[in-house]
Amino acid sequence: MNNKRITTLCLASSLLLTFGAAITPPAAATTSNCKFNESKVSSTIESYVKKVDSEWLENSTSNTSNRGPNSSNPSALTSTEQINQRVRDAISTQGIRVASASSEPQIVNISCQTDGKIAVTAEISTTFTFNYEGYGTSETPGIKSDQHVLTLSVDSSDYSVLEDKITSHEEVATPGDTPPEYDPTISNSDYPEAGQAVESSGTSVGGGTASGTPLILPAYNTVSPDVSAMQQYALKWTSPPYEGDEKKHFNPEFGYWNNNCANFVSQVLHAGGWSYDDWGVNPHSTKFWGPDLLGPAGASRTWTYSASQYTYVKEGAYTPLDNIWNAKPGDLLYVDWDPDGKADGLIDHVMVVTGSASRISGTPLALYNEPLISQKTPNRSNLPLSLSIKFATEQQKTDIKWYGLQRES
Repeated sequence: MNNKRITTLCLASSLLLTFGAAITPPAAATTSNCKFNESKVSSTIESYVKKVDSEWLENSTSNTSNRGPNSSNPSALTSTEQINQRVRDAISTQGIRVASASSEPQIVNISCQTDGKIAVTAEISTTFTFNYEGYGTSETPGIKSDQHVLTLSVDSSDYSVLEDKITSHEEVATPGDTPPEYDPTISNSDYPEAGQAVESSGTSVGGGTASGTPLILPAYNTVSPDVSAMQQYALKWTSPPYEGDEKKHFNPEFGYWNNNCANFVSQVLHAGGWSYDDWGVNPHSTKFWGPDLLGPAGASRTWTYSASQYTYVKEGAYTPLDNIWNAKPGDLLYVDWDPDGKADGLIDHVMVVTGSASRISGTPLALYNEPLISQKTPNRSNLPLSLSIKFATEQQKTDIKWYGLQRES
């Protein structure tokens, strides 16, 4: 969970995904009691992930007869497959279908288990295209990346995948991670009634457009960031070759922490034209914002912590968003979604809206806006918000509270 050092509070949401494509195996690995053929391990995973990728395109739970003879239940789906298919079926009822899924797994480690099975740790990045009911297939792909552990059985020279689980650990906020000024405005997450559009109130809160005594210090950023520049930066650093969460997948001009969702969104805002408010020395103050304050303080918490960042940003050129389904490119979605099924009122994670799509769904049919989100920890690029929410609920995040901020136009 969180340490007390400066670290990004980001929900490493356990969003599950699928695999496929060529694999780069690690160096040979053996133990005194176990030996394996790396080439066969790689080819087994390739066959498995291609099949899992194909399951995204089906209309219902697929036949799994090729699971292999070594499983006690050869037709059983892995945990990843089960979740993927439930998510697939759920978003299809909202007018969103996966048009294509193509994955690139990279093996990180292969090891033997005491029961003779093989454990394979792999970094997976999957590229999707989506078909939106009534509007066709998206031009810009969506990408999601995670780390998985796959369990393989061995029967002579035959290998087969028995299980596949995500290994990401979730980071959640604690009371000590929120500033004294923390007072977020909740956003509605309900879909509008059929035939009714989601309307944004446009209410101005904080220093964005509110009138009153001019602020001298801190300056805040009261000019709306450039949306196009925000999108370009966010999509660049969440797409190949940066579609991961290791240090090599981040802009080397900035710091890197255990969790980097707020760090990444700060970079996106800076790319959009926001200047550093970094003349201060207290990293806990919400009056400052920057990757390197004066003296030895380092980055401000408003740069690296989601809750502190929210408090700073809403004093600038952002105002509360009353409904998340009205989010547009350049808007920010902060969320409290603890894995115990109960939101605790503390912001855990932030994502930036980098696109939007239109879809038709519901009874009677109605037109809806679908925000597309990008983030780090874990890496996501231009994915439908509906997909993100469905994966979150699969991880017991059933009580979700949103605190959206809309960019002032």
